[in-house]
Amino acid sequence: MTAKKNIILFWFTNDWGKYGRAYEEIALALAKNPDINKVTCILPPVKAQDQRFMANIHRHTKNLMVITPFWQSINKSGIGYRLRKWFNYRYSPLALLRLYLYFKGYRKENTVLWVYPPHKFIPELINNIPHKILITQIVDTNNFRVDVNHNIEFSMMQYNELAQSANLVITSSANNHSVFSKLNKNCLFIENGVSERFIAGPSDFPFIKNNIQPRLGYLDFIYQLTDIELIRHIALSRPNYLLLIAGPDGGILEASGITKLSNVKYIGSVPYGQTPSFLRNLDICLMPHKDNDYSRSLIPLKLFQYLASGRPIVSTKVAGTERWEDLVMLSESYDAFVHNIDRTFETDNLEKSTIRINAAKAENWDNRVERMMSKLIEFS
Repeated sequence: MTAKKNIILFWFTNDWGKYGRAYEEIALALAKNPDINKVTCILPPVKAQDQRFMANIHRHTKNLMVITPFWQSINKSGIGYRLRKWFNYRYSPLALLRLYLYFKGYRKENTVLWVYPPHKFIPELINNIPHKILITQIVDTNNFRVDVNHNIEFSMMQYNELAQSANLVITSSANNHSVFSKLNKNCLFIENGVSERFIAGPSDFPFIKNNIQPRLGYLDFIYQLTDIELIRHIALSRPNYLLLIAGPDGGILEASGITKLSNVKYIGSVPYGQTPSFLRNLDICLMPHKDNDYSRSLIPLKLFQYLASGRPIVSTKVAGTERWEDLVMLSESYDAFVHNIDRTFETDNLEKSTIRINAAKAENWDNRVERMMSKLIEFS
């Protein structure tokens, strides 16, 4: 019988609990898996004014911890400055974290280090945290992003190095699989999934029941993937529809002036716990994404959440949507996008809502992680 494994999962940004990212759902699903003992999610180190010791440790569930290390082991200020300085020099937060994990039962023979590049902290984890198996998971390719401040050269180098050195590489898009499978024969293509909390009951258009203006909604990070000019075209072409834009703004909304249109409303970031309710109260979910190198490196997580809501979806024809052409209205031009919105209002019904929800149920995170685990067991 194979011994249960401990997972140390590293994600490259400090955003646990904010957006329901893929790594969170995977960590939660791993923590429920019968072949897993404990899961510890480590986030990038931060500076802390009210630091006490080593890291912020949050126990999310019985066997799932989220740890945010500090850059120094103890606060530098206060009485005994020289002693504090010596302690920070002698005992790094990573060394103390390694000791902490040891007391929690993490040993080299039972530990899997699961990393999401790119981040400069990853080599330190690999060199300092004992592990038997290394997994590299690539959810998108930051090399193609223009709205993040990072070293492209370092990013490309780390993707390639980790892909070649990992026991297993997991990619979330067909494009990334084609690239990284050339570097590692143990490369899986596993799409994003959906949490059960998003699974809704079938329903017709809310605007009919509530006797309000039809509501079109776009929920995602608003950055280089978002076609703002397409949203503007929709708003100007159909002034009787209300367009709701939700999600963190990468700085392009204000510059575009689109929110000055009377039928466009930016509501900011929707708390993750309220996201399912927000989607269910839309009439049509929109995916106005550009077809570019970055969009080809990922499959939108929101696509699966949209399907689970039961609401109809109108999208541009971008990577990841081809499998869903029977359930998603795909558009190859701005005018076609508006036409598909009109067609959706004319033809969608309760039966189609049911079909979308049933399709989403098969795309849950537990199934995704089960596939990952079946491959992971081969390295035991």
